[in-house]
This record gives sequence, C-alpha cells and structure tokens, in this order.
Amino acid sequence: MCIRDRVAHDRASAAAALATERAALAALAGTGAVGLLDVVTVDGRPALVLEHLDGATLREVAPRLSMAARVELIAQLADQVDAIHRVGWVHGDLKPDNVIVGGPPPTPRVIDFGAAAPLGAALPGLATTGYRAPERGRASTATVAIDVYALGAIAFEVLGGAPAFPSSGRLGVLAHRDRRVPALPGAAGSALERVVRAALAKA
Repeated sequence: MCIRDRVAHDRASAAAALATERAALAALAGTGAVGLLDVVTVDGRPALVLEHLDGATLREVAPRLSMAARVELIAQLADQVDAIHRVGWVHGDLKPDNVIVGGPPPTPRVIDFGAAAPLGAALPGLATTGYRAPERGRASTATVAIDVYALGAIAFEVLGGAPAFPSSGRLGVLAHRDRRVPALPGAAGSALERVVRAALAKA
C-alpha cells in the first residue's frame, strides 16, 4: 500500500470510528454517560463536542473514599453500564480512567466511547489490558459479558486497593486468561467478593 493510500485508509478509519462514537453517544442520552452536545468541523475534519464533567477519575477518587462509599460508587457504575446495554451498546474499554466521579455525593459518569459498538457487532481491537475480558483474544463480538468482566476488574481494584492481575502487556493478557481470581482484600468469603468473582468469571 502506498503512502497516499495509507493516508486515505487512515482517514476513512478515523471517520468511521468517529461516526460510531457519535451514534453511541446519541443513543446513550439519558443513561448517565457523558453527553454529546454538537458535531463541528475543525480544520476540515469532524469533531465531537462533549459535555464538560467536573470531577476526577475513579482511579484518583477511590483511594480517598470509605469502603461503603466505594461500594456505592461501584453499584451506581453497574447501573449505568446496565443502562448502556439496555439501549443496545457495549462500551468496550471500561476502566477507572474512563469514569469521572462528580458530586457531592460521589456520582460516576462513563466517558470515552471510542471503542464502543452495538451489541452483536464487531468490536474495535482497542482495549486496556488490565480490564480486557479473556475472550477478546478469541473473538471480537460486542457482548454484555465484555463490559461485565471489565466492571468486575474495576470493582476488584477499587474495593481491594490493587488490581486482581497487576501484570501488563502480554503477561497481563495471559494472567486474565489463565490465573484464578485472588481473594478480595478485606472481603474474602463475603457476598461482595462472590459478586466480584462472578463478574470476573472466564467465558
């Protein structure tokens, strides 16, 4: 492929990704996810204007909260992800950095739908290793289970203080695929741990 063809291909891919993200955000109005305000043209290219969210990422906020407040945040986040699924979309790259916590009281809002896809459609390859479901290595179909696994990984990290599988890169992928979920620090044997383990179950 020549350079001109590569540039044209990259532009077409970027345009298609932006169109998908726009469709996702339009469908998600009222779910609690970040809102789409407008679509504009910048230097001849379309761009999305998104709602400004005051707050900090879940990764930044969680260590400062009590366990009860962290549990409540995860419950609210689960409700929001469920709302996303109910309108027929999968986020595809849920992680603490893609959740903005505002308030008071602390309230989560999901952002960054660049890897989103309609349920049953092909998922983009983009996904963060520490929250990527093991089946992403075998298939690329958008399913509820993809987001549920990521939500379980987020819950383990937020509630336990550290990721279930701290390795990154290829080692992280293998850890999520092959290793057993460790005990949830401070909640071993509890109903809370059982919920998190169920979300992290291998497909």
